[in-house]
Parts: sequence; structure tokens; C-alpha cells
Amino acid sequence: MIRKLYKINEFAALCGTTRHTLYHYDEIGLLCPEKVGKNGYRYYGVEQFDRFQLMFLLKTAGMPLEEIKHCLEHPKETPVLEVLKVRLSDLEQEKQRMERMCRQLSDTITAMEMTPYIGAEQLEFVECREEYLIATKAVSSDPEDGTAALQDIGEHLRYCSEHGLGIGLHEGEIILLENIERDLYKESYYYSRIERRVEDERLMVKPAGTYGVLYHRGSYDTLYTAYRRMKNEIEEKGYKMIGNIYEEDVIDYLSEEVEDNFVMKVSAPVSRKRV
Repeated sequence: MIRKLYKINEFAALCGTTRHTLYHYDEIGLLCPEKVGKNGYRYYGVEQFDRFQLMFLLKTAGMPLEEIKHCLEHPKETPVLEVLKVRLSDLEQEKQRMERMCRQLSDTITAMEMTPYIGAEQLEFVECREEYLIATKAVSSDPEDGTAALQDIGEHLRYCSEHGLGIGLHEGEIILLENIERDLYKESYYYSRIERRVEDERLMVKPAGTYGVLYHRGSYDTLYTAYRRMKNEIEEKGYKMIGNIYEEDVIDYLSEEVEDNFVMKVSAPVSRKRV
């Protein structure tokens, strides 16, 4: 039976690639032609087509060419099935990360579009669901030390990235209740949201329940006035603060150049005072 061989142009068209790509694969020993004629023409067969399909699958999944070559040349050392399972797991994790990013972008867009209608400095009481946070303790105790704060945030983002947590964004700060009661409003933790509970030393649960929510318009330097006003208004309305304050940026440097126009969301769990 005569084996069908394809010239390089025919084989490139069959595989949906270019002859230059096939030249490159031949040069690095990744995909060599079945036969090279005396005239230097390259000819490819069915085996090369099957190999190309597997190469294309692995390359599309993000595997470098050197790793693909090693996998194909040492099938016992790196079984293709196991390689595919690992790449599938990697892609599923990346898919989850992208889905989280899409939701975060959607929430940010919605918040920015709603900003003109937000009643700034007006306290509201809202029922909130339980949320899971990855929280990194703030090392600096000086509220005026902006450099130290950035270093803390950087360390937080590195931790999240290394452990595959969150979407790589710092979302807010936490001020502990014990400090609020002492009229100290320095952030104690920096946090990022995650979708579900995980076993992690930095996991912090934001409990479900009734929250006092206030949107503050102004620079970061004026945030302490929002904290004090929230604390006082909660008490005036017959409630008491029973947990930490959570602060997150709604409008910041990403969409506004003037700090006085920044908008921050401030919230804290509350309960009604007993009469």
C-alpha cells in the first residue's frame, strides 16, 4: 500500500499553519518531515499530522515548545495523559480567575455608574450576606506613613498571588472595633475578597447581618470624619456597632484625578440597642 505523503505547503494547509512554522519546528527537532527528497523538498505523513495535533493542543493550553518536545520525546518520563490532566487543571484555575475578574470589573463599572446617585454621607442600614476575605495585617502603626502602607499592600498582593487567592487587587481596609471604641481609625488589615471559604491562615469571615453603610466623598485624609460620623449616627438611630469597620474604594485614582472627588464605601455590622 502506497503511503500518502504531503508536500510542505499541502501539509501546512492541512494543519492550518504556515510553512515557516513547519520549518521552525523542523529546525528545533519538534516536528521533522517523514522524508526529505534529494531536491530538499520536505514530505509529511499521517504520523506527523497526529503529532502536530497533539503539539497544537498542548501549545494552545499554554505549554512552552521545549516542554512539549521533552514530553513527546520522553513519554515514559512525562506521560501525555498526565500532562493533559495538569494543563486542564491549570486552565480551570485560570478560568475561575478570569470569571472572578469579570465579576469584579462588572461590580466596579456598576458602582462607578451609580456614583452620581449615591447619597454621600447618608447612613443606611442594609442586610448583607456572609463574605470571605483574605486579610493581611498592617505592620506600620503610623497612620501618616504612606510608604509603609504601600509596602503592606504590596506584601498582601504578593501573598494572594502566590497562593492563587482573589483576583490580584487590594479591595479595602479593616479597622478593628476595639480601635474604633478608642477613637483610633488606623487600618489594621488590608483585604481582598474570595468567593468561598478556604483553609488559609489569613482567611477572615465578614459575618452576615445588618450593616450600617455610608458613602464618603473626599480624600483619604478625610476618611476619619466618616468613621466618626458613622459611629455617632449609628448610636443616634438606636443601634450599636458590634464589629469591625470595612472600607473599600468606589471611585479612586483609576477614574478620578481629584482626590476630593474620591468616593469610599464604609460599613460596619450593627444591632439594635436593648430598650
